[in-house]
Amino acid sequence: MKIAKSPMAISLSVFLAAGLLSACSSTAEPSGPKAPLCYAAHDVDKGATIKDDDIVENMVDPQQIPGDAASKSELVGKKLDTKIEQAQIISLRDIGEELTPELLTKLTWQKPSPTEKQTVAVVVTLKDIAKNAPFVEADCQKVEIAASSVPMDALTEIGLVRGHTSKFAIKKGEILMQHEMLSVQH
Repeated sequence: MKIAKSPMAISLSVFLAAGLLSACSSTAEPSGPKAPLCYAAHDVDKGATIKDDDIVENMVDPQQIPGDAASKSELVGKKLDTKIEQAQIISLRDIGEELTPELLTKLTWQKPSPTEKQTVAVVVTLKDIAKNAPFVEADCQKVEIAASSVPMDALTEIGLVRGHTSKFAIKKGEILMQHEMLSVQH
């Protein structure tokens, strides 16, 4: 078994192995509809063709699925545009899909409605961030969003960007998620 390379990947690996990902959020319902979310079963290099055994699916609350998450049918047989690490949520952007206006809306934070009872602070970008650019804490801020719309791997602390580069081009106002980050190799 391969050891995860970052604290975030280690946490995600532990939750994946225990089947606890849907329990990570305080908004997770004890029961209700579930939808599949695809994770990397192991590290897969850029340029590789994704095979069925490269993917692990876990059933989660559909509201917690990141807007750019890819389904198994969208992934199998496609070439990776980026490296994916074990236990990472696999994004449409990992296979070179561009952000459509609809996808960007799903990834950009929205101010919670006045009737929203629970909110959660998440990290968003203050400016566009280029692909492979190092994250700078000053380029991020925490905002409150409706708890029901928090993606499963959303960052909740700005300090978590330290030591990472962006895996994709990220637009101003996007909620930062673990699957968008690469650890800087020392």
